[in-house]
Amino acid sequence: IDAAGSTFHFRYDNGEDSTNQVIGLTLYNGKVTGSNASSAGGSVYIYESNPVFKKVIFKQNIDEVDTWTGGGAVYIDYKAEPRFYQCVFDGNIMDRTNSTNNTNANGGAVGLNRTSSNDKSFVLFDGCTFKNNVAKGSGMARGGALYVYESQAKILNSLFYNNTAYADVGGQNKSGAYGSAIAVSGVSYQTGQQNTGGDVHIINSTIANNKVKSGSSSHQTSDDYAMAVFLESWDRSEDLWFFNNIVWGNQSENGKLDRQVIFWNEEGWSSKYLNYNVIQNSAELTQYSSSFETDPTFADSVNGDYSLANSSSLIGKGGSSFKTVDAPTTDLLGVARPSPSGSNPDIGAYENGLSTTPYPAAVTNLTAVGGSGSVTL
Repeated sequence: IDAAGSTFHFRYDNGEDSTNQVIGLTLYNGKVTGSNASSAGGSVYIYESNPVFKKVIFKQNIDEVDTWTGGGAVYIDYKAEPRFYQCVFDGNIMDRTNSTNNTNANGGAVGLNRTSSNDKSFVLFDGCTFKNNVAKGSGMARGGALYVYESQAKILNSLFYNNTAYADVGGQNKSGAYGSAIAVSGVSYQTGQQNTGGDVHIINSTIANNKVKSGSSSHQTSDDYAMAVFLESWDRSEDLWFFNNIVWGNQSENGKLDRQVIFWNEEGWSSKYLNYNVIQNSAELTQYSSSFETDPTFADSVNGDYSLANSSSLIGKGGSSFKTVDAPTTDLLGVARPSPSGSNPDIGAYENGLSTTPYPAAVTNLTAVGGSGSVTL
């Protein structure tokens, strides 16, 4: 469905439930403008409704609405619990470079705003791919692909690559970018007018080769914020489950690779359940015996294939559960996890068919000294 750059594709704001399903469509070239928050979301707007999307491609949609809310493709607003299964978000843009009321861009592909009405409600992304999305603003930029604000979310088996959070376009506001792929602020659910600290799950996902950038030259630049995932507590005793994930190769425009995952106001989190992760340049890994740091060895990341090569040391190194939460039982493609049955799951969004790599581990602690027609190892 080509919206011809003039309007959105779907609007759910009348209590629609999960029997309302969009399956197998491409929603292309949607665009919204103006200053009404209830018109945000380049392709789909959802309010107090629970539709389901399966194998939908959201492509090249744009949100230019002049408010702080929205999402390049989808805006999920107030007490809504949609589900997204094996969807692709490709080349969507949240653009706040010409706004007068708000200059901050939040959620290049999807934005969530106060969606959870109780402790069991959450927005689900299962087996989804986020690529080439951009959140750009003349102020801050948060979540090049996904922004979660005062909501609960589960992000499972999902792939994020080539997304960008671009702050301070024009270089006038001295602002930075927070999370090239995912930004989370104030995880919570609402009971009446009260916000209670909630949960966010990021499990078996691959977050690679995304970028933060800022037009600012005098303020703290994008180098000072999260290269990939930004997790902000609002002192509500929020809980995070973050395991079986790959976070690798995300960087600033200056090539900086550290600070892949950042906790903002770290003391405000009640629990941070992290393990079985591979996070580049991460001091967090030292706390967890089943996390480690090594090149993931993707099959062909240059051409967008982020499955694990047979030589990857991440095969069979994930956990089937961690701290009362189970890992998913299928991968991004719907393949049974773990595979083969009885083995340990892999780390990342894809499950390799091997239980462990047949390749030998990399050689360590080796020196070579050349001699006369010989070498001593």
